[in-house]
Amino acid sequence: QFSFLHRLLMIHGREAYRRNAVLVCYNFYKNVVMVLPQFWFGIMSAFSGQPLYDSWIYQFYNMFFTSCPPLVFAIFDKYSPNLDDLLERYDLYKIGILSLSFNR
Repeated sequence: QFSFLHRLLMIHGREAYRRNAVLVCYNFYKNVVMVLPQFWFGIMSAFSGQPLYDSWIYQFYNMFFTSCPPLVFAIFDKYSPNLDDLLERYDLYKIGILSLSFNR
């Protein structure tokens, strides 16, 4: 009953780690792009409390940039044309061991 455990951990685990790392970095980027202009606007407006964007722009930005890019990424992402290569080449696992996916 554990005959597929090696493949599950080695191939699907690595791919899930790589995809999650990319999407976590994307979420940080998305939030920085949204917050930094507001931060600089707050400094330039002497922290008056005036909003930089209307409230509907915040909602559209989060709705669009939280749903569409991960969906496109999930559809078109494929690391290796042959996933069985991952079982033979253990050097491909260095990205997880050295935390290279989160340090882009």
